[in-house]
Formats: sequence, C-alpha cells, structure tokens
Amino acid sequence: EHLLNLRIVTWNLRVPFPSDAKKNLSWNERRSSVASAIATHQPDLMALQEDFYLMSESLLKSSNNNTAQIGTKNTLSETYERYGLFNRNGEFRPSSSWPENPFTLDGTKDGEHNSVWYNKARFSSLQNMTFWLSRTPEKEGSSFDEVTGRVVNCALLQDEFCAETTTCLIFFCSTHFPAGNQTRSIWSAHALSDVFSLIQKDLTKSYLARGNNNNNVRFDMFVSGDFNSIPGSKTHEAMIQAGFVDTRTLSIEEKPMDDYDYTTNDWYSDNGDSLIDYVWLYKGASSSSGASHDVKRHFRVQSVKHVSVPC
Repeated sequence: EHLLNLRIVTWNLRVPFPSDAKKNLSWNERRSSVASAIATHQPDLMALQEDFYLMSESLLKSSNNNTAQIGTKNTLSETYERYGLFNRNGEFRPSSSWPENPFTLDGTKDGEHNSVWYNKARFSSLQNMTFWLSRTPEKEGSSFDEVTGRVVNCALLQDEFCAETTTCLIFFCSTHFPAGNQTRSIWSAHALSDVFSLIQKDLTKSYLARGNNNNNVRFDMFVSGDFNSIPGSKTHEAMIQAGFVDTRTLSIEEKPMDDYDYTTNDWYSDNGDSLIDYVWLYKGASSSSGASHDVKRHFRVQSVKHVSVPC
C-alpha cells in the first residue's frame, strides 16, 4: 500500500483589526514572519483562517525563502495554488458589492476566506468545492444565525507523487467554527459531517470506481482549521461521533493531549491559550474496497507541532 507522506499546516492569521496596528501588529508588520514560516516549513497542504483576500495576495507575492520579501523572483505563488471564496457572499475577488467587515468596524470590504493552499508541483486540482456550515449549506453567506457566514472551502487533488500503480486522491478543506456558542459549534460539526458524507459517496462513485486490479485508488478526506474547541469538549466529541479523527491520536509520539503545545489564540488578555486548531481525518464508512477504514492501520502521523508565528 502506498505511504502517504504529507506535511499539513493550519493557521488562523487573525483579522487585521485597526487596534492591532497601534501595537505594531498590523498585517503589514506580521506578513513577513508568516511568509517566512511557510517558506521554512514548506507544507504540502495549508489551511488558513481569518485570511482576507488582500492578505493572501500579499503572501503569494512574498519570497519563497526565509527573507520573505515581496517582489522577489521566487515567490510563494510559484509554489502554491490557492482556492477560497469569501465567507459573506461566495465570491473570489473583491468588488464594490462586498459588504463591510462586521468585526473591524473600519469600512473594510474584505473578510475571511478560509483558503486552502496546495503545492502545485505535487498536486493536480480536479475540482474546487465550497459550502457553508448552516441549515442550508449550499446558500452563500449562510451560518447558524451569526452575523457572518461560516464557509468551508475545499479542493479535490490528485497526488502526482503517488506510486504508478496507485491513484491517490485527497479532499482537503479549511474552515473556522463559531466561538463562544457551543450549540452552534455542535450544529456545525453535524453540518460538516452531513456534507462530507454526501461528498464521499459522490466522489467514491465518480472516482474510486475507476480503479481496477492494475490501478488501485486511495482516497483520503481532511478538514483543517480553527475549531474554537478544546480536546474533550462537547464539540470535540461531536466531531469524533460524526466520523472525524483528530490526527493527534494517530501520532507515533503517542502523547496525551495535555502534552501538546497550545496554539496561540489570545493576544491581549490573561486568559491564556488553548488547543483549538486541528487537522481532522474523515474516516467515513467506506474505503476503496467498500470496507470500513482501520484508521490506525492505514495512518501513522509522524508528529504534530505548534509553530509559534506572530500572525
């Protein structure tokens, strides 16, 4: 069986609040450190949250080396492709019709995209998909009664580094769960699972049926992002019950959850940080042979690390 060798990164970049600029933490001052982290760690797949369109565009123009200067010849855009629709209206590029951001309160017409990035030398894009965490996942800009949309952006990719006798397909998504409302978060977990189940069935029928004795098909589904919930919480348990596996539990490090570094998510208060960012594997109910996944047999995660970046 083909060994899937992946480096996956997820980062919440933080909406560029005007108050941050007063503390020398504007996006322009933080961008180079984020770009340097990407250039240093060279992820195969990356999920971003709170990423304005203009933030992503400036990152793509940054250098693909540790200096991370804008305008150099070898930019991140030469390595990565990005896909992500605006959470408020499902558009890709800014327009005059974009609503003002409800969080910055400075008239900015931009907002979170929850973009997925992939190394285009390794992956071929087969299909992009977008849905919303809501009662009507297909409705652009929808959510469970929040002021903003809860978008999930996904890319169906074919891994060109796969063995010749195996077709490796990866469905990779980025999202951001509600904060401060456990009911909405649990509803979001159910909505995410419902859509993933439908997509799995559809893609299994569309792609996995192409496999034969001479060409096996491997199909893996991931969702990464900021889930605003700690391990052991009701939201975390809802994700597990909905068919998702926290990849920390698959690590060969075999560490208890409390031993993992917390992710930085509280800049100014004394409340401290907590572990709220995840890479989830969707185990579903089927594999290429139609049998249930034995997750730990098929997946061995080398390590899970928190890379501290002032983003």
